[in-house]
Amino acid sequence: MARSKTYRFVYADRCNMCGSGMEEQVFLGQRLDRSQGLWPKRKPGITTSIFQCKACGLIYSNPMPLPEELGQHYDVAPEEYWDDSYFQVTPDYCAGPIKRYVQLSQRAPQDCVALDIGAGLGKAMVALGRAGFEVHGIEPSPSFRQAAIARMGISPGQLVLSSVEGADFPADSFDFINFGAVLEHIADPAEMLRKSVQWLKPDGLMYVDVPSSGFLLARLMRLFYRMTGARYVINTCPMHVPYHLYEFALQSFVRHGRAAGYSVAFHEYSPGAETMPAWLTRIMRPFNALMRWTGTGMQLAVWLKKGNNSIPSMAAERRA
Repeated sequence: MARSKTYRFVYADRCNMCGSGMEEQVFLGQRLDRSQGLWPKRKPGITTSIFQCKACGLIYSNPMPLPEELGQHYDVAPEEYWDDSYFQVTPDYCAGPIKRYVQLSQRAPQDCVALDIGAGLGKAMVALGRAGFEVHGIEPSPSFRQAAIARMGISPGQLVLSSVEGADFPADSFDFINFGAVLEHIADPAEMLRKSVQWLKPDGLMYVDVPSSGFLLARLMRLFYRMTGARYVINTCPMHVPYHLYEFALQSFVRHGRAAGYSVAFHEYSPGAETMPAWLTRIMRPFNALMRWTGTGMQLAVWLKKGNNSIPSMAAERRA
């Protein structure tokens, strides 16, 4: 039997990332509080209104359904949140971000201190430790943290039990901050970025991996729904697993960084096949090359650094 959930609905009068007013926000459609399938009009449930900022591309729900308690979403048994395949740290896990960090920073991991924000089961912490980093982490879910300690061998002293918003570290503490698959879960991502970038050392880098608001499949599904007379979208999922509150564009970070004191050092899109169900991966595989070329993949990865002295290329601006 599904557990009951209680939400408070918070209205926004501007874009969280770039600050643009409601005149710049466009209504995209409705999102059910459950998996929608092809015929969402036939399913019972509560819907939220999904908007996109025309100025920076951010997609979000307005009003935003926020759980009365964080544990309502995340204080669950890890087996309820992830499938069985997730409970293994393969040799290549997190290899891409680690390799990119070395390439961009020109530093060896053995000389660096890393922070994993929203550590979950601690898989990234294990991978970072194997690469040579001194690793620390933050995890708000007691059950996830306990699983990281018991199943992944993470030292309790390495992994702080705290909400991401409530965590605090001295300024200039970390060479590398890993923000993988976390920012889309946070009610106020703009403030969290503003806060955490201060934890970076002057030459440090922050890796942020988020759902892209330009995902090709989401656009195609929006078109299909409209053709069938349903004003629905598959963007975000604020009231069901995995509880995504936002989808981001490159311009979301470029514009926010100008006010928050960081810049985009590098960015890339990926089809995101590794996170899709197997049947969907097969359907989308023929489009992978197109998504890479056009910047319409499922995932957007940005590398941020302190200061505003790194301006993305014009090509990057257009692809946002």
